[in-house]
Amino acid sequence: MSGNDIYLWASYASGLFVLIALAVSSWRAKKQDENTLRQLEKQIQEHSEKQV
Repeated sequence: MSGNDIYLWASYASGLFVLIALAVSSWRAKKQDENTLRQLEKQIQEHSEKQV
């Protein structure tokens, strides 16, 4: 390559960084959604037990 290696590797590195950041962000959002779902299911269970 004609002296453009630094730009090529910098673009690879920044692309990889973005992909990793998106994966981590998605994983954290999934965990938060799962916790919210558990809380809502617990509230539904408690509410249905009160009605019985």
